[in-house]
Amino acid sequence: MDPVFLFKKFVSLFLDPVAAVLGLSLWGWFSFWLARVFEKREKLVAARRFRYVAVGFIVVSGVCLYLASLGPVSESLTRSLEKSVGENIDQSGEYRFEERPEFVVVLAGGHRASAGKPSLSGLTRHAFARVVGGVELWKKYPESSFVVTGHPDETGVMRKIAVKLGVPPHRVISESESRDTKDHPVYLKPILGDKPFLLVTSATHMPRSAGLFRGQGLKPILAPVDFQSWPEGEEFSPYSPNAITPKAVNLYRTAVAMHEIIGLRWAKLRGQIGDRDY
Repeated sequence: MDPVFLFKKFVSLFLDPVAAVLGLSLWGWFSFWLARVFEKREKLVAARRFRYVAVGFIVVSGVCLYLASLGPVSESLTRSLEKSVGENIDQSGEYRFEERPEFVVVLAGGHRASAGKPSLSGLTRHAFARVVGGVELWKKYPESSFVVTGHPDETGVMRKIAVKLGVPPHRVISESESRDTKDHPVYLKPILGDKPFLLVTSATHMPRSAGLFRGQGLKPILAPVDFQSWPEGEEFSPYSPNAITPKAVNLYRTAVAMHEIIGLRWAKLRGQIGDRDY
């Protein structure tokens, strides 16, 4: 197993807003405990400093949790990712492509162990939306190949769902060596060659994915699905109660957006992103 991959996955656990807030809170309570220890030893200056640190950690964690749970915050972060990938979608919401693709490439987005449950329940919500969106696009170009890429458990379920939704089995190609977003273009390059292909993934995930494909010399035709941001005309009013009311769904959207933003910065830092700057 790649140690860099393991390190990245470990660090990413603590970049989730909930995990980060819990971590700050724990440091706060730990600082309170240290303050009590120094008080008992009559080291009052040190005790006072640790008490200030503890209050600071707890206040910051609370403020961060509150902000991450607000609609305007999650919306702005999500839109910052999605607004850059709609170049092939017109004002009516229809896809318009200049080239006719020979492949429709759908990226994995997680699966669930669902023994005894319908195969349609075997993917996460994001992954299911990607497959459904990919099948919809494939039906516009039924002579193209439908490519699923990811972990074997993911691609197996993706293939089943695609076939159930109407893609002939002989049209489905499975690439099952990829374990991470950066792996998809590496393992797909021999399959795709220089032929035109649609890249189908969640809109928030598209900037990083497209950049990584371009970094491998490929030229994806962007076909984002699973949009999460509201239309431009439905921006939050600062005077609306919804603008200041924390909600779990906003916390989740913030977490997804932050994961993509940090992943994009990491890929740029490692020189994996192609020539277009998102």
